[in-house]
Amino acid sequence: NIYNEDNSTNRPLNEEEQIDIALSKIYELEEQMKMFKEHNGKQNFKKYLR
Repeated sequence: NIYNEDNSTNRPLNEEEQIDIALSKIYELEEQMKMFKEHNGKQNFKKYLR
């Protein structure tokens, strides 16, 4: 752990850390949307084939 224990728990996040967190949340959402689209695409394709 780079930070001291007492330092990392209560200090406010600096800008870089906030940006990191925001970017990782955006990335996770994009991944979820991809999975959702792929899943829905397969469902619709199966309906189309019937």
